[in-house]
Amino acid sequence: MRFGKDILGFTLLEFLVVGGLTVAVTTAAIVGVNAVLDYKKNETVKPKLLLEAGNILEMIERDFDNKCTSLGNLFCREQSYSFQYFPTQGPIAHYPSLSLFIHSADGPQLLCYALGPLPETIGGDGTVTSPCGLFRAIKDAESSAPIWQDFESDISLYAQFANVANLACLVSESVILFEVHLVKIQADGTSLDYLNTSAQIVQINGGQCTLDLTNVSLKDLAFVEITVGVLAKSQHKEYFSLAADRRKIFLEQNGIRLSRLLPWRI
Repeated sequence: MRFGKDILGFTLLEFLVVGGLTVAVTTAAIVGVNAVLDYKKNETVKPKLLLEAGNILEMIERDFDNKCTSLGNLFCREQSYSFQYFPTQGPIAHYPSLSLFIHSADGPQLLCYALGPLPETIGGDGTVTSPCGLFRAIKDAESSAPIWQDFESDISLYAQFANVANLACLVSESVILFEVHLVKIQADGTSLDYLNTSAQIVQINGGQCTLDLTNVSLKDLAFVEITVGVLAKSQHKEYFSLAADRRKIFLEQNGIRLSRLLPWRI
């Protein structure tokens, strides 16, 4: 017995089946097209993010080269300026920062790079998932001189930059990751040994380091590795809403993570 009446030679059941298949195929096609468009969008954005990440590392490297300090390498006869990296605190709570003195014709100047939420005027909202960026602030030689002269290892240089998260200091509104690692060459002469892999605080002043470098002398260090992760601002909220292990995967799929090894010795 046939189900329903014939409609142009087809039964109602056949029309329903065909209709269901059409909806399923259309839905799959839409999902597939969206996936392709998202992929194309990411592939279009990624070269721009790569260029931005490279420019940021170039800027940091220029500042690092201009430090004119041994950073504790006792084989150098130069003045050893201070160097501090705070991965879980800084001028902006819960965001990493790097502070160091660089050379100028008028004397040492205190410089700070800090990750932090964007100002509200360009999309920041003050929440833990707020879009963020990288900020750079520098003090003039006159203001920096007393800080440098009276500096002790328990003083936090980042405390001098309470207002760093403003538009005047903004370097990039795409950065969501900022890390600094000390690197030693292992005994085989080729492998690298990362000494603060768990993101411990690094403070170096006058040849002394607060990082527990067991059986490692600062003069054995070879590099400082600077890492930045950049992501389109529209994806920052989704990134920060993820667990730490998922963030790494999300950044690999949608953004750029770029590192540069900077020579420890001058």
